[in-house]
Amino acid sequence: MARIVSLRPWHLRLIDPQAEQVIHAAPQLNEEFGEAVIAAGPAWACVDGARVYGAGGFVFEDWRAVAWAILGQCAGRQMMAMTRMARREVARITLPIEAYVRDEFAAGERWAKLLGLSLESSGVGPNGIMYGKWVRNVDAA
Repeated sequence: MARIVSLRPWHLRLIDPQAEQVIHAAPQLNEEFGEAVIAAGPAWACVDGARVYGAGGFVFEDWRAVAWAILGQCAGRQMMAMTRMARREVARITLPIEAYVRDEFAAGERWAKLLGLSLESSGVGPNGIMYGKWVRNVDAA
């Protein structure tokens, strides 16, 4: 049975990222990145024994919280539990929240909406790909 636990740095190397995230997530599936995101804000993983379905959390900055997630190829059956957890955590954040989703990635856009975020703008990311900036402002909380 899968459960949500506090992220441990080694969880990330056990994620088999979904096709959408393979290229972008590959450099982050290591203990060094895990330690960095744990130090930057709260982070969790959805696990079942040695299988890690996904991980996510927030990176806190002075005036905002940036949401991040890396989901595994077999995360589908666990998405309800991960969404419930993410919604609870989004509700606890008192800062504006930002998340970035590749334009036209329908599943990512649906999840952002389910978490209470709204599309604010689109722009080119550092990798030359268009991303939507999804936000939840403090007054909308």
